[in-house]
Amino acid sequence: MWSRSKAGETAKDIADHLLIPERIHELQTGQKELSDALVRLAAKVSGIEAQLIVLRAEVKLDAMRETMAMVQAVQGNLNQRIEDVTVAVALLEASVNGTATGMALKPRRKTVSATGTPPRLSSE
Repeated sequence: MWSRSKAGETAKDIADHLLIPERIHELQTGQKELSDALVRLAAKVSGIEAQLIVLRAEVKLDAMRETMAMVQAVQGNLNQRIEDVTVAVALLEASVNGTATGMALKPRRKTVSATGTPPRLSSE
């Protein structure tokens, strides 16, 4: 015979069995939501990666521009020094040969322009 507790357990088991399809549906819904969230997260990560690539390219371009400016400044300074040495040699040769005229070339210091073009000498 059935006792009251046994009947209660049986009723509970039947209720649990009837709720299984609902629980499975809830699990499937949760799994789909997780999948959708992962897709959105992957899209955001891809966007961040693209931004990092652009940022790296900009940083490299800035570094290249700074390096180019430094090289041009050094090149301009070197050109100025070479011109100064050339003028000094020409003046020395003129004084040794005794052909110095009243109009001698004197080196004039100029700073290198922003474009990196070498400075020019003038005759005074």
